[in-house]
Order: sequence, then structure tokens, then C-alpha cells
Amino acid sequence: MKWVRSVLLAGAMAIGGLGVFSGCAANPRVTRDSYERIREGMAMEEVEQILGKPSYKHKDKCYYKGEYGTIRIEVEHGRVDDVDWKD
Repeated sequence: MKWVRSVLLAGAMAIGGLGVFSGCAANPRVTRDSYERIREGMAMEEVEQILGKPSYKHKDKCYYKGEYGTIRIEVEHGRVDDVDWKD
């Protein structure tokens, strides 16, 4: 019975983890134009002035979910280390 609880718990955590990101409403500030304004070395305070708060954070990455794409920002010491756009 212990393994059943483990399997159920793992499944619930996986589904819940997906729901955190997929359940977020699209941020209207997340556009291709706003993505192009983000530069490596930019302070995260500047990023939040452009995009607002991240839709989701995981370790050193911030994700901003928009209607037509997602911006992924890798952060190091409070500054943008890398930024990507994904449709």
C-alpha cells in the first residue's frame, strides 16, 4: 500500500506542477516587442518594469507567459544572464 501512496503523491505533484504554469492567465505585457527590449546584464527590477512579475519561477529562471509566446529569463546575481522567446 505504501507504493500506491507514493505513486498517487507523485502523480498529484506532477499535475499540480503543470497547473501552476499552464493555469496562469496570459500577461498582456508579454509581446515580441517587449521581449526585444530585454538585454543581458539588465537588472531584474528593469525587467519587471517592462513585463511585471513572472508567471512562474524555477531556480534561476523566470518565465513570463503571454498569449502568443513565453519569455524565459535566466538570472544571475539579480541580472539577466540569458533571454529567450518561445512561440
